[in-house]
Amino acid sequence: MKRPAKRQATQLQRAVAAGVVKKAVKPFALFCQQRRLSPRKAASAWRDLGDNERKEFLAASRLGFSNQRQAAEKAGVRLRNSQRTDPPVAPEPLLSDRAPDDITFGDYIVCGSQAGVGQGGYGGIMKVRHRVSHRIYAAKVSNTNFHLSEEVALLKQLAHETFLPLLAESVVTEDEFVPGQISFMIMPYVAAGSVLHYLHNVGAFDAEKQLALTHQVLAGLAHLHRRTEHIHGDVKPQNILYDPLTNSCFIIDFGMTYRLPLAEDFVEDGAGVYTYAYRAPEVAKGMSEKILKKFLTVKADAWALAMTVHQAATKKALFHMSPWKAAESLLELFDACNPGPPDKKARSVLRLSNASREVAEEVRLMWLAMAEPVLQKRRSCQQLAEEHGLR
Repeated sequence: MKRPAKRQATQLQRAVAAGVVKKAVKPFALFCQQRRLSPRKAASAWRDLGDNERKEFLAASRLGFSNQRQAAEKAGVRLRNSQRTDPPVAPEPLLSDRAPDDITFGDYIVCGSQAGVGQGGYGGIMKVRHRVSHRIYAAKVSNTNFHLSEEVALLKQLAHETFLPLLAESVVTEDEFVPGQISFMIMPYVAAGSVLHYLHNVGAFDAEKQLALTHQVLAGLAHLHRRTEHIHGDVKPQNILYDPLTNSCFIIDFGMTYRLPLAEDFVEDGAGVYTYAYRAPEVAKGMSEKILKKFLTVKADAWALAMTVHQAATKKALFHMSPWKAAESLLELFDACNPGPPDKKARSVLRLSNASREVAEEVRLMWLAMAEPVLQKRRSCQQLAEEHGLR
């Protein structure tokens, strides 16, 4: 008799197994936890519960599943329709790509049907023109939260060529927040787009471009760490603009920035920092075991930059973009290197070793210093910037 095919795990189940999303607890399991009983001993007591008593555990379980769905969506894990207990609600667009010309942000007017540029961590990116000079600028706009006020406050502390200057802003703080009120900030518009856009439309970076990318972003991150004691928290090709005419790079999107050391009341559950393929091994370990406060340092930005430079050189991410596959590889890398010398036979260690040959020779030594899997041996952006005279 032919055995039925084994049912494949869903994306959510894989994410739970990889530690990316916390497992939701069923009503009976909650009951066992509260009574501190094994399932076998708790079964008869569960059957004896009244309807009202059982409803409390059902409500707590539904809340747990709701929190799990929110964490999964935040982590980028796509849920199957059968996994949703509530019908999905399409989010209202921040501003339509076909925005009318009469929408204004101070002295800046939205560029009509050509306005849509992209989406940042906490807001839409729009093309606007100045009402007097008619020059084109970029506006980051949000009507859903007050996170732009934190980004604006951080940008005002920075004075480095790798950060776009803040030309105008109108933001609300957490204390002033009014639902529906729009916050915005205006910056120069870089028409060429991001490093990822260049890779998709033109091709891989040659040695000269890799050197410019490494030097400029490294100097910018070192300035950020020194001036504000913040990490960027989401260094990747999408968050670095690249102008091929001037060979210039600009770091954008501070939606995941954190001040170090992390505060005592920092909440580990649901913490968002770095996209999966660009997380350092110790960050993956900290997030999987809810001990991120122990492992998160400024050196995580250096690792993310190394992964970005490798992708610029090869057009492909070194570690898989899916949450569970990236987590699995990075946790394997962490375990292979801690404690003691790296296990050179581990797949992830071999992958990292081979990757160093794929970047340009001009940046290889810096890349190896940033892509060191052992946290204590990895060089920070400030250390490398000082060693190479980058400012």
